[in-house]
Amino acid sequence: MVGCLGTKKITESDTKTTEKVDISDVKTEKVEKSGAIRDDLTINVPESTSPEVTRELIDLMRRMNTSKSSGNNNYQFYYDEELRALKLRVQIAETQNREIDKIKETVIEKTFEESLNEYIKKIVVPWWAYGVILFLLRKEVFWLLKTLFPPLRTLSLFRPRTQKPT
Repeated sequence: MVGCLGTKKITESDTKTTEKVDISDVKTEKVEKSGAIRDDLTINVPESTSPEVTRELIDLMRRMNTSKSSGNNNYQFYYDEELRALKLRVQIAETQNREIDKIKETVIEKTFEESLNEYIKKIVVPWWAYGVILFLLRKEVFWLLKTLFPPLRTLSLFRPRTQKPT
């Protein structure tokens, strides 16, 4: 009676879900460089046996002078009379090829936590409370004891008091 009195089993469950989303841009860059190019070409002009042909050829070559330039790139084509040669000079600046890749990366991290707490709650009744209850119910307790155990009827404690004649 005492062990079962005032006990209660209590279970608490706590569930927690956490979601973390991390979005990041990953950028990769690839650069290819080629070095500058400088080139010279010389073509020697042979002498002709005929002075007229040689003169005509030199006049023709003098008119072939040309040059172009754009940024660090240029070329020049001309006739050098001292060397008696056609000259070609080419200069090409370094070039770069650049590739950029952008990738959007999403990382989703889910966390699931569950905690289960189970405990027994016990209410303790003090000993004197039982004494008070027994005292209040004494007539019923004595009647029950006499009914269950007939030999107890002989004891004076359990006999009803009779009034003495006066």
